[in-house]
Formats: sequence, C-alpha cells, structure tokens
Amino acid sequence: MAEYAYHFHDLVSGTPLETMPCERVSYGFEIGAPGRFSGSIPVGVDAVDPETVRAATRAARTALWVERDGALVYGGIIWGRRYDQPSGSVLIEAEGPLSFLGRRILSTSVFRGVDQFVIAADFIAHGADVALGVDYDALSGRVRDRSYAVSDAKLALEALTELSQVIDGFEFVEQIAWVAPDVPGWSVRLGYPSVGRRGTSSPLVLEYPGNVSTWDDAEDGKWLAVRGWGLTTTEDGVVKYATKVDVDLIDGGYPVLDMVETYDGITAMASLREHVDRLVETHAGVARTMSVTVDVGGDDELAPGAWSVGDDAWLRITDPRWYSASPGLPGPGLSEYRRVVAANVSLESGGGEKITFTLADVLGLP
Repeated sequence: MAEYAYHFHDLVSGTPLETMPCERVSYGFEIGAPGRFSGSIPVGVDAVDPETVRAATRAARTALWVERDGALVYGGIIWGRRYDQPSGSVLIEAEGPLSFLGRRILSTSVFRGVDQFVIAADFIAHGADVALGVDYDALSGRVRDRSYAVSDAKLALEALTELSQVIDGFEFVEQIAWVAPDVPGWSVRLGYPSVGRRGTSSPLVLEYPGNVSTWDDAEDGKWLAVRGWGLTTTEDGVVKYATKVDVDLIDGGYPVLDMVETYDGITAMASLREHVDRLVETHAGVARTMSVTVDVGGDDELAPGAWSVGDDAWLRITDPRWYSASPGLPGPGLSEYRRVVAANVSLESGGGEKITFTLADVLGLP
C-alpha cells in the first residue's frame, strides 16, 4: 500500500506551512491543461485543529504538494476551500500551475522569426511569481511571428495554447519534482512535436481481461471541422480572416461543418493560414476517446510516477460484443497503441488506488 503525504506551502514564498492528512482524494493530469486535485481534511477535536487548517489552506495563497512513497506526484494551487458541516471536513479544490498562467495578462512583446519554444518560455515566465519554470530538451527548430500589447488583455495560458496549435506546433504538460531535499518545484515541459514516450519505450500495458477493470469507447462528431475559419484583428482595427475546406471530407459524404477560432497577436496572413491549416488538420476526423480504469495494486508500472500523460499505452481489449477480429489476436478484440492524454488517480478508503486513463485517437474516414 502506497503512503501519501500532503504538504501545504505558501504559494509565493514557498515557505512550508503544514503537512496534514487528506481523505477522499482524487488528482489528475492532462496534456495542455492544469491538473486537478480534490480532497478533504477532517477537522475537530479528534482530527486536525480548525485554526491550523484555516491558516494552511487559504485560497489563492497556498500551494499543495502530494507525495507518494517519497516521490512528488502532484502540485497545485488551492483555489477553493469549503467547510462541509455534515462530514466535519474542509473540502479542498486545487489546480496545477498552468492555472496561474490563466490569470496573468501578457506584457507588451514582439517576436519576429523566433523559435516557438523561446516564445513559449516567455509566456511561461509570467508565472515567475509562483516560481514556475520551463523545461525542454532542445529548441524546436520552428520559428514564429507574434505581437502582443498589454491592451490586448491576452492571458498567458491562452497565448501558449494557441501557439502550440499551429502546423508543426508542440505539446506542453505540467511537471512536478523535488528540486532539492524537501523543496518541491513545478515547471512546464515542452515537447516537439509531442510530449511523452512512444511505442515500446513506454512500459504501460493495459489489458482487458487483465489489469483493466472497466472501460468505455466514445466518439464525438462535434469535434469534426469540414471548414475552418481563423479571425484576427490588426493593431489598426482591421479584421482579417483565413479559411480552409477539407475536400476529402466533402468527397466522403460529410456536410459542411464550420469551426471558427479567433487568434489574437497575429498580424501576418501566413501565420493566420498556418493556424487554420492546423485547425482543419486537427479536426479532420471524429474524436475517439477511450476511458480505461485500472486497480494499481502492486503493479509498479501502473503506479503514479511510472508513467506520464503523453505516453503511449499498449491496449489489448477482448470483447466480441463490440470489436471484431484484430490483427495479432486469436479472436475478436482490439490490440494497438493509444496515447494517454489525461489520467485521474482516486484513493480508496482502504488505501487502494484506482487510475482512469483517457486514451485518445482520431478516426479516419470510413
């Protein structure tokens, strides 16, 4: 059974405040988005002193760090706190450090022919107040043009997301680790063209029947974009637009389904067209998402910290009710790699751990 500890630090100074028990804990991660945490702290005569909890869990002032068997597995900012009278507990809601970038406006800046990782690092530097760092192996080799003014009121996280979504863009994910003994730290990991481990370099194997207890398979047609539109407004107030139609989808029998995005900070039409090209490319199929739940038990390769969102998972599903024969399997089923795009860890009252992996794919034309 894994041992968990929950450390509460001052968000700005990093000063340790308290280490307190948490119950009904759930935490998770997602590519390109803040990870989330929820849990409760029991208070009262036979639990934690309420004044201690009040002082160490102040919303927008406190960082929460989750330690599992000595390793950090989660870090987030407490944004919500609520006392629940029936349970006698304080409910805590936290989001990862990317949520801070969602509350910071970009300073005035101009980039011309600059590597996208350098631009991304500038956006992430707006998280310096909470010691948010950036990490990547090497520059991406893809240069961009961008221009922002304070008057645009452009949020750093929004700009980072838009920058990552152009043709030849990149992925980013939160990264949590000890940076020194008893000193936790967080950074944003950039990966070109993607984060995580591919194919056999990832040890994650998910199998039903096997370590998978439940699973589902969903498709979302609203993800599809047959025609994409990109809009931007110049400093002179002129609205520019670019559009692209996926002819293959039209030929395949799909109706025209429009998707519109607004891109601030872009003045060059070439850059705007890149965004629209990526929009249509990304939404060129029905979104397919699988949700797979496992019990960690004593499986070290399933344990939090052994994998990261962005990793590939080798998925084997045997279920003749839904899947027909798959290559490499003796009968009906599915056997292929899928990417882990999100994961959520839930701690059970008896100490067990359940993980729900979200595995994403995009279907091609029928």
